[in-house]
Order: sequence, then structure tokens, then C-alpha cells
Amino acid sequence: MDVYWVRKSAFAKEPISDAECKVVCNIVNTLRPFVPRRNHRTKPDGTRTSLHPPLVCLRAPIVIISNAILCATGHPEFTSKISPHSSAGAPTALILNASGIYETLCQRKEGCFNVKDRAGNFISAIAHVTTPVENKDAVLGGFLDLGQVKKICSKHDLDFIGR
Repeated sequence: MDVYWVRKSAFAKEPISDAECKVVCNIVNTLRPFVPRRNHRTKPDGTRTSLHPPLVCLRAPIVIISNAILCATGHPEFTSKISPHSSAGAPTALILNASGIYETLCQRKEGCFNVKDRAGNFISAIAHVTTPVENKDAVLGGFLDLGQVKKICSKHDLDFIGR
């Protein structure tokens, strides 16, 4: 990016000095390595689509830099959380349900697990994990000893509901 591009693209209708354009160029060129390149594909009808979804992990470096700048300039109240914060004594838990296990471990990819439903057929789609309800237990039972899980839950007056 250069001064000409900044003036033409961003400030075409406003007067801006060369020094101001150079500042914009320096900031953008410094931050560019931290922003993922947006790859586009043109469909046959002429519309453009992005090849990658706007994932949070792709934007994390820019948030980290912004947080550091805000803290350095004395404005920590404007920083953004980039991950949940929990302490060792907090009673938070990772939600582990049948759909999450299937998407993580069982979807039809190389090296993934295969899980059978109650009828003995392989579950081949995420929609089959939750309907019928018995398939939830089949997926969870493929990785956990459900008898032991239910026993531990009942010992603590809890009902296991599949997550």
C-alpha cells in the first residue's frame, strides 16, 4: 500500500496531506501480516464469495494488538476479552453433548471414528445423532461408559441428560 492508493481509495473527496497518508500506510502495512488474506472465488453467475468463513481465531491477533495499544495508552476499560476467563474454583464445565462429540470425532473423514445407532447402522449425518433420541445414547455410549456415568450422577443426586 502506498500514499497514492490511500488518497485514491479512502480519502478521494477529502483533503489529506502526504504526511497523513504516510501515517495511514505505515499503520496498515504494519498490521497487514496479522490480518488473514481474504481469498475470493467468482461464481459462474458473477458473484464473489469468500473461501474461508470469518472465524474468530483469524481475527485474534488484531484484537491482541488492539488490547495492548489500549492498555499502553491508559484505556484498559476498552479492551476486548478474547477468551473466557475462569478460575480454578469456578464450577464451569465444558458442554459435551452427542452432537459435539459426533462433529469432533465421527464425521466421515479420514481417521475418524464410526458409531452405530441402536439398529446397528452407521450414523452418517449429524441430523441422525439427535433423532431418534436413542442415537444420542449410542454416540455417547461409543466413547463413555454410560452405566458408570449414570451411577456417578445418581451418587450425587444428578440426572444424566446426555451432556
